[in-house]
Amino acid sequence: MPLRSEGIRSHFGSSSPPVCVCLEVLLAASASRLLVVSMGADEEAAMQERITKLVERMEAMEKRYEELLALVEGKDEKKKKKKLSCRYVARGSVAILAQ
Repeated sequence: MPLRSEGIRSHFGSSSPPVCVCLEVLLAASASRLLVVSMGADEEAAMQERITKLVERMEAMEKRYEELLALVEGKDEKKKKKKLSCRYVARGSVAILAQ
């Protein structure tokens, strides 16, 4: 698992770990917090249910992150498109008319 000290750069250029690493750490912390409780059979089933819900939430968060990342990347692509210069458009029009 990459650490902050390894200087991993996120999409936005900050030196923070990727979101998936943060999600894994959050899940591990939540699961370990749940394991502290002494468990009987019912408590174990309840804990499994909570862990399952946590995993589902984490997957939803990761999906949302990927959607936002795709949205940001889409905006960058739109900025890169250049308009045709007037000179180029005029030359093209003359060439079409000459045919």
